[in-house]
Amino acid sequence: MAKHVAIIGVGISGLTAIKQCLDDGLIPICFEQNSFTGGIWRYEDVCEKNNEPYSSIYKGLLTNTSKEMTTFSDFPIPTDWPTYMNHFLVEKYIDMYAEHFNLLPHIKFNTTVLKVSILPDKRWKVKYIIQSENNEKEEIFDFVMVCSGHHRKPKWPEFKGMNLFKGEQLHSYKYKRAIDFENKRVLIVGCGNSAMDIAVELTHSASQVYLSIRREKLPWIIPRFVNGKARDHRTSRFSAKYISSSDRGKVIENHIIKTFPFPSHLIPTDPLIATFPTINSDICQCLAAGTVIVKPNIKELKSENNQIEFVDGTILENIDVIIYSTGFYIDYPFLEKHIYTG
Repeated sequence: MAKHVAIIGVGISGLTAIKQCLDDGLIPICFEQNSFTGGIWRYEDVCEKNNEPYSSIYKGLLTNTSKEMTTFSDFPIPTDWPTYMNHFLVEKYIDMYAEHFNLLPHIKFNTTVLKVSILPDKRWKVKYIIQSENNEKEEIFDFVMVCSGHHRKPKWPEFKGMNLFKGEQLHSYKYKRAIDFENKRVLIVGCGNSAMDIAVELTHSASQVYLSIRREKLPWIIPRFVNGKARDHRTSRFSAKYISSSDRGKVIENHIIKTFPFPSHLIPTDPLIATFPTINSDICQCLAAGTVIVKPNIKELKSENNQIEFVDGTILENIDVIIYSTGFYIDYPFLEKHIYTG
């Protein structure tokens, strides 16, 4: 008798889970709280009717991996598409994948999973609510696959004076378009991929962009193309087998330092292979031009003149907006805590 599988979330991992279950003779039912596939890859504007968007995608987002490394092996991305895709193309590709393999009939859209619990016989009980019907239902499954991701619960830092600061404060998951910050002085907190992307975008609209980093040095910043090749095309079978990862890392480090205007006092001291590099092709030019200015960690936010004091004693005034690009908590509120804490 075929086993029944509950799949929670219909982003990229949820869709591939449905397909794999069907290939293996299982019976999948996927629960998706939104009306669309694609998860966070489906762009949503922040507006009065949608003040808490599901997706953290912003207008100018590009993939950090090339299409050759992003594609599904059994459904190739069209060859005439660009090497790095914007989110509109990713959305389109996801839709094409779902249609090609006829996955939509196995999805319950607009359905929120409320609770997942394990039964004494090791089966699973899933309690959910269909939003249009507004009444709770339960079903029993042999297996559960959690594919809801972890970019939903923003992680906010804690700084003295955050409650007193009179400027705008928001998390990066609500950032959508640079034009919304025209002629404003903006401080971005963080130095990951989203922080760097947003900083570069804002240089075209904001009057000045600052970037606050916790450590004294920037992370390694790798452009999307290195010597004319997509960065993830550079490792050949030969180099992977005969050249150590540390030596390959040193080659890339030297190339970055020689080729891009990396501020000398901010060059990372940790080896590339020991860190999580940031992927960005333009931030170094912005740093060199002064359109993005790096500041250390925040010490205190002040109400007077929208001041921000940093740990080195320097102070910025008249900051209109602070964008916290400080990541997300891993959060699965529908799972009983003992399930994922052991």
